[in-house]
Amino acid sequence: MNHPSKPQKHQIFPLFALSRSIYLYLKSQLTIHFYHFILEAVLRGIKKAIAVEVLKHQPENVLDVCCGTGAQLKLISSRGIPGIGIDLDKTMIKFAARKNPPASFLVADALSMPFKDASFSLIIISFALHDKPEKTRLQIMEETKRTLQPDGHILILDFENPWNKHSRIGAILRTTIEMLAGREHFHNGRDFLRRRGVTDFIRRHGLQAERQRRFPLAGSVLISARKN
Repeated sequence: MNHPSKPQKHQIFPLFALSRSIYLYLKSQLTIHFYHFILEAVLRGIKKAIAVEVLKHQPENVLDVCCGTGAQLKLISSRGIPGIGIDLDKTMIKFAARKNPPASFLVADALSMPFKDASFSLIIISFALHDKPEKTRLQIMEETKRTLQPDGHILILDFENPWNKHSRIGAILRTTIEMLAGREHFHNGRDFLRRRGVTDFIRRHGLQAERQRRFPLAGSVLISARKN
């Protein structure tokens, strides 16, 4: 009597690799569409406010760290300011480059940026600190200060602990979204708030805050700062 042979390892591994590739592709596409069609719509007003703040400084050029879908740079580059966005997610960068000319986009690590010292007159870090461990946040800031011109500005938008009734409502919405982002992401965000959010982050890492604007909807604060 013949018995079916067991699948060989060389047959199983390619199938597993293919399944994983499909899973990662679908996950990345879902993430992109969530950011582009849902989250970007919610944050549209905040991104416009950032673009207005950028125009106040009249920078020669702009770097958007962890730029995601590139929507922020589109608002800035459409006003004639040269901009570069970096992100580690290759799929996200491809999407950003396709959707947001004339801005430029590059796959790059915020912990080791491929730019010379003092390359940019303004750098944006938008919702790209809270989801990372404190050590990583510090490394990003060191790279940011390295690539910033001596008289340049850093615009940082990120979470803050609630300061009034409206911001408490915004914090509830924010927490819901953060829980969906994954355990590590959520844990790092809670740690960021335990350290008193973006306002205290600015102080701890040797930056001089010049202006700030609060956004109750996202329980967040936008700070324009310089190196001390």
